[in-house]
Amino acid sequence: MKWSFAFFHWLLTLLIAPLTSQLFQYLKIKNSHLIVGLAEVYPIALVFSFVFSIPVFCIYLIVFSILKRSKLHKNAIKVILITLATTGIILSIRLIFSGVS
Repeated sequence: MKWSFAFFHWLLTLLIAPLTSQLFQYLKIKNSHLIVGLAEVYPIALVFSFVFSIPVFCIYLIVFSILKRSKLHKNAIKVILITLATTGIILSIRLIFSGVS
């Protein structure tokens, strides 16, 4: 596995996350006029996503480095890394919004 996999995975997650978030809001909220336009929020969302994802990405790179040297199959490594990234995102969101009601 190449290091480019780790960086592309992180980059695509940062680029796609605001789009999926906006889609979920659109499906959840019945009054679509209450949803902020993605074009207005996307640059801000990218900056915050980048900043808040750095700790998880550092852990991701450490685990990637360890797994790269292991004899695991590529698909198993990808599953482990995707699970790590998903868990990291969920924990980050819970930590950030734990005090927000």
